Amino acid sequence: MLDARAPKAAEGEAPVTAAPPPMVPSSSEREAQQNYLEGVIYYQKGDYEKARASWRKAKGLAPAGSDTANDARAGLEKIAALYGETPDAPGKAPKNLKSAPEKKDEHEALQTYFTGLIHYQKGDLARARVEWTRAKALAPAGSSVMSDATAALDRLDKDEASTGGDRKK
Repeated sequence: MLDARAPKAAEGEAPVTAAPPPMVPSSSEREAQQNYLEGVIYYQKGDYEKARASWRKAKGLAPAGSDTANDARAGLEKIAALYGETPDAPGKAPKNLKSAPEKKDEHEALQTYFTGLIHYQKGDLARARVEWTRAKALAPAGSSVMSDATAALDRLDKDEASTGGDRKK
């Protein structure tokens, strides 16, 4: 039965149909995405064992070929590169990765950079600037965190110049 309120097609045209509803991920896909993101956080903190466990779980839950499955596989490959050929062998654990000063500073700089992103997304530009400036100070010279924080501060300057500082400060 046709709905009288539905839009009608002109004569000779295909009938007008409603757009399909957006794809909503299943609960296992959401859980896979959550595990992947947990793995990213553990990896950034230098807790590679927890990162590996989270990424393995994400890979198992995610549909084959999905972005989440591919991202989890890539994360597992990063960890395998840290540990060498046999990542499960206790003697092959990476030595002092968490305690190396440069790695520790880089992880802290990355976390600080992400904190700045959160403040920026909330519209708190002053706090974003503080976090990104701190991230630059913590990041090792030439690191991706250093260049990302620099680019973020440049964008913040351009945003403030174009809006005249209208956003929350």
